[in-house]
Amino acid sequence: MERISKLLMLLTVILCAACTDNNDNPGDNPQPTPVDAGPSYTDKMVDVNRDGKTYGQVSLRFYSDMPSVAYISVADFHKIMTAGDVMKVTRQGNLYQLASRNGTATVDVKADYL
Repeated sequence: MERISKLLMLLTVILCAACTDNNDNPGDNPQPTPVDAGPSYTDKMVDVNRDGKTYGQVSLRFYSDMPSVAYISVADFHKIMTAGDVMKVTRQGNLYQLASRNGTATVDVKADYL
């Protein structure tokens, strides 16, 4: 089980590494400050579908330079994949600390490592 949790956390970080917002917990800061302003983007709320049933909604971000690629915050992705487990994401400069009940991970977005 611990191995699956670590693998899930690694997958989450890889999928969300391009989103370098000031705070990936949407409820904590509704207007995140990006590390790099980069291209413009739009946010879209979409339904979470499991086996044909809707289980709430999640925010996806679409950047103008790659409009067909959807980005999701690491905290939202973790919550969806673990059926509601909460991940706290904090940032200090280029470092992000990801913490859940199963462990922690540090991500450096400039050095590109986990």
